[in-house]
Amino acid sequence: MRNLRSSRREDKTLILQNENPDDFLEMLSSYFDLLQPANQLEVDIVSDIVAARWRLRRMWRYQTAILDVEMDTQAPEFEKRFEEFDEDTRGAVAFSSIADKSKGMATAHRQDVHFTGAYRRAIDDLRRIRGGRILQNKPTNPAPIPEKFSTEPTAKENP
Repeated sequence: MRNLRSSRREDKTLILQNENPDDFLEMLSSYFDLLQPANQLEVDIVSDIVAARWRLRRMWRYQTAILDVEMDTQAPEFEKRFEEFDEDTRGAVAFSSIADKSKGMATAHRQDVHFTGAYRRAIDDLRRIRGGRILQNKPTNPAPIPEKFSTEPTAKENP
């Protein structure tokens, strides 16, 4: 694994004060270990990949938070209005309300689309300059596939 601590300058431009710089460095290290950039052009492209993914994950958190806040705001009225409901219905009503009035959710969605495109374009750039390959070598320790995907913080993230 490379020593990526020297990229602290990048941290200041990508990491918000409420985000953990160690999480960013872990992601950066993982991508560098997997993609093994061989020159400055590849280093820049891998950095673009990480920056886009970091920001995309942030947008996912924001979208989730916007919906959570709306569901909490609607909860007292919602429970009076519906005798029976499930969480999907509650989420759908909150989403519908936000879709009609929230510039924040529309902005988060646009950013989601933008960062997804930037991520994919950077991967395509790397593949192009590597003659169709994305990986330099076959990974020796591939990451395990999680049994269940969750955006909830892990116990490790909560002190």
